[in-house]
Amino acid sequence: MAEYTVQRIWKAAADRAFRLGAAPLNRLPGCWYQKLDGGWEVAVNAHKEARGQKFEYHDCRVKVPPFSMYAEFNGWPAATLNLKRGEIAAGSLANADSLIAALEAM
Repeated sequence: MAEYTVQRIWKAAADRAFRLGAAPLNRLPGCWYQKLDGGWEVAVNAHKEARGQKFEYHDCRVKVPPFSMYAEFNGWPAATLNLKRGEIAAGSLANADSLIAALEAM
């Protein structure tokens, strides 16, 4: 994924956290979790250690690496990002643009 796309996703997540009063995220005890419109669920880990996060469609916790974002679309792994690079689904519904749109929606 292009670095510019990664930056756009992180900016959308940071803007949402600020709008919701969640920032700074490293003061939260675990990941910052959001269930978004359109089937997206996102967890951001702003800590130095991996943290577990419960997602709607799982019985177990997903381990989110330090300083990373993990996202699912309709219960399926769809994105993992660190601050420089990442992998994201490239489907017609699950893709970078739809994740950004979901993060920006309110």
